[in-house]
Amino acid sequence: MLATYDEVDNLESAELRFREACQFYALFKGHYGPGVDPQSTRFLWMCYADAFLMSLVSLKDAVPETQEMALKGSDLFRMMTVLRNVTVHRAVVSTRSPLLMINREINVGGPDGRYEDPVLNAVRIAEALDHYEQELRHECMWRQERRNVEGARRWNDELKAKDPPRIHLSAVFRDALAFVAGTCGWAMPAGL
Repeated sequence: MLATYDEVDNLESAELRFREACQFYALFKGHYGPGVDPQSTRFLWMCYADAFLMSLVSLKDAVPETQEMALKGSDLFRMMTVLRNVTVHRAVVSTRSPLLMINREINVGGPDGRYEDPVLNAVRIAEALDHYEQELRHECMWRQERRNVEGARRWNDELKAKDPPRIHLSAVFRDALAFVAGTCGWAMPAGL
């Protein structure tokens, strides 16, 4: 349990929201990968990814201004914001869409049977961000979202430089949690 009965009543809103994000991350991790049948769990990991992004990104509205500025100063946090904005306002995590940034690696025939891993692929992210920018400009929203998209592009440039240019979504989520915890002075729950 990531928040005790008493902590629910006593933690500040922002830290409680952080614990919610940690809980959704733990649930997300338990619903994909080796030994997990995608036929019965794909929808659940999608739900938990959405919930994680909503919880994590909404923290910026509940912390003091100095911490909010530090969060917004991170390209990783901006990438999480863009993912959240896309999944909340435009496309569900795993649907077919030109805005889709989360891919699924399907593994078949191994000792663990068929399973899938959600990943971020730099080429797909670049295409999705280009399309997202076009939509934002068309809707006169670019001015509001430009900094988030530019930060996401910088984050993706770092991913492009890796070999291979992809990363497991769970690793990115974990990095985002660690960044938020460090920025806000909270401890990462054990076992994440």
